[in-house]
Amino acid sequence: MNRQNTRQHNKKFTKNFNNKTAPKQDEHFLDFFKPGVEVRGGDVNKALRVLKKRLERDDFQKELAKQAFYEKPSIKRKRKKQQAKKRWERHVRDAESSGEMRQYEVTGTKWMKSKRKSRKVREAKERHLQIQRSTGYY
Repeated sequence: MNRQNTRQHNKKFTKNFNNKTAPKQDEHFLDFFKPGVEVRGGDVNKALRVLKKRLERDDFQKELAKQAFYEKPSIKRKRKKQQAKKRWERHVRDAESSGEMRQYEVTGTKWMKSKRKSRKVREAKERHLQIQRSTGYY
């Protein structure tokens, strides 16, 4: 290859390399939220109530407060982990109350040294039996 062709080839390579699509950025929370509320029959109070409910449902205030200050990545991970833990605990609690799931019980007595732990296990068993009786299992 002569020098002229090499330059042309390098230009094409650079042009193609620079025109690659950038990785998709996180979408802004306002992109999903549609703040418009239709006022029907001149009833502004009802439209305001609807708007407030929408804002509350979308956690608009929380999002604004979150974006007011910089959140360190470690704190963000910690918050996400706590939210996931809370969701899981809620799921377990609902599943236990409906009787479709029973919490894992540790076997043996070595871990049950304190009265508090043994009482907690005993109450959980009684609660589970009560749920089973109410659903007609026994």
